[in-house]
Amino acid sequence: MRRVFFGLRFSSKFQSALSSSLDELRTTSPSAIRWTAKEDYHLTLLFLGMISDDRYEILRQMSFDQELLPTSYDLEFDGIGFFPSQDKAKIAWLGIKAPSQALTELNTRLCKVFTNWIDPRKSETFKAHITIARASYGIDPNLFEKIKLNFRKEPIHEFYLYESLGDQNPRYQIRSIYPLPPK
Repeated sequence: MRRVFFGLRFSSKFQSALSSSLDELRTTSPSAIRWTAKEDYHLTLLFLGMISDDRYEILRQMSFDQELLPTSYDLEFDGIGFFPSQDKAKIAWLGIKAPSQALTELNTRLCKVFTNWIDPRKSETFKAHITIARASYGIDPNLFEKIKLNFRKEPIHEFYLYESLGDQNPRYQIRSIYPLPPK
């Protein structure tokens, strides 16, 4: 069994810029906060969860009809948000400014293709975000007020099949790459 999801990965330039924006906060924040490693920044398009090795091999080898995929696009970023809510924050995330039609379309198409693979009890409304920190006992949202985000857009040319390794501080391995048609 493998824990997998489809997601977007970001350029090393973006990863470094986001990581640099969080550097001071990382060094002064409570030790209970677990920070996402910069190489693990991603946006989950569709979480499939635990799947059999047979299904995993199907995913790794599949391709998508380019005519059914949205073309490459740019993501614009917004401020920091929190799950499940600001007053009960356990996850801090970077939001996507007005998710593009292409991003929403890609999520919708993946959901349709894999509708029989998703546990309906665990399906959630798609909320485009990049997780930056987690804490079991809560995060003080005020810690994030002074963060200066020095990036605005990131081009998206492909999406990925990821495997999630570990539970407490997960690491993510790319297992397959699926290109999007050019603009």
